[in-house]
Amino acid sequence: MRRRKSLECVGAVGLGLLAGCTSLPSRLAEEQRGPTAAGTEQTDDNPTPDPTPTETPEPTAPEPRFVVDESGNEDYETLQEAYRVAQNGDVIGIQSGSYEVTFGGDDLDIEKSLTLVGAGREETTVAIDGPQQEISMSDNAVDYWHVTVEPLRENGFVYADSSWSLAYAAYNVPTRGWKGGAQIGTTVDAYETVFDAAPVSSDAVSGVREDLSEFTLKVGVLEAEGCTFRRPVDLQEVTVGDSRFASAVRLRNSTSSFSGGEISNSRFDDGVALVDGSSGEFTIRRSEIYPNEDGVAVTAASGGATSSVLNSMIFGRIVDGGDFGLARLEGNVFQADEVDVELFIDGYGADRISVNAFRGGDIRIDSGQPTVFDGDRELGNYYSAFDETDEDDDGVLDLPRPIPGDGGLSDQYPLATDDLSQYR
Repeated sequence: MRRRKSLECVGAVGLGLLAGCTSLPSRLAEEQRGPTAAGTEQTDDNPTPDPTPTETPEPTAPEPRFVVDESGNEDYETLQEAYRVAQNGDVIGIQSGSYEVTFGGDDLDIEKSLTLVGAGREETTVAIDGPQQEISMSDNAVDYWHVTVEPLRENGFVYADSSWSLAYAAYNVPTRGWKGGAQIGTTVDAYETVFDAAPVSSDAVSGVREDLSEFTLKVGVLEAEGCTFRRPVDLQEVTVGDSRFASAVRLRNSTSSFSGGEISNSRFDDGVALVDGSSGEFTIRRSEIYPNEDGVAVTAASGGATSSVLNSMIFGRIVDGGDFGLARLEGNVFQADEVDVELFIDGYGADRISVNAFRGGDIRIDSGQPTVFDGDRELGNYYSAFDETDEDDDGVLDLPRPIPGDGGLSDQYPLATDDLSQYR
């Protein structure tokens, strides 16, 4: 028998998320608490644990130039008056209460860049509107701190071709960053913010804006930390950490100029889809991925072949596009808890499938020639459906595991335990 590589024990590395947006009730803080699955910290390109992330300081709201208070105790009583007199780049403070403001002129565009700083998203609400149903942000944008933002009129929405930010906010306005399907420069930078916009009625919009009835946040670049997304989102480039996606997520690598990025230490409650083109590489790392109502955790349609899921907990099936799938599935624990999963992978799965644990379900490869073990490290995958012995107690089973399906594949180094922390 071929000599097996010996085991080296490493400490299990848990997945630690932020405890949630601190100014919300404890229920939401509990919702935002992310995965804590130990033992999934495995390999990336280099078979060493990820470095400890550097703690970044929390952002601090800028000082306002003047303050709005509906009680009349500050500079202005209405936000509309403050907006009228504000200069480009001003910071407007807003006391507790509910306020309304109509942005823009005849061309629908916001006329100046401003920052609104409220007393807290539970204390300050701002209802925004434009001359028509649509509010446009192109040359100018509005940043929001410690405030809840809502559309003033039913089915109102923002069209954004600019960079803007939110911190400690709740943003409930449908927002679109594309026209005609092409990304045109939208960047949203969010920190400890909840996104919960109601969908736009499909009868209220036409043309390229109709997709806001499906995806309430559709932007080019999303940079987010400690956020919750309660409605479906469509994204093209991401840098996201410590966040929760409570609804469906679509990652689209549809342009050659930019796309891709990383989502880490996060939770997906309704699956994630990687679609459209192959120009960018998405990586999902150290996260929990729960399935949609069809039991699908990850969909890799035309373009997922450059993307990877690493060191994560996966509670549903991987659905691929036939003879291609993801680039890598490595260091993941597949668990058949949430749905009755017979096959986690049925078709292709990924180009490289190694050091994963398949608990309570199996895989079947019917096409292509994906790699189902790491030949350099002599490590394959753990299969609860494959019950063989490890006589020499080296953590690798004594016999190769034939992979079910028409692919004719064999895992030469099936793992003896589903505790992936035992493999470096």
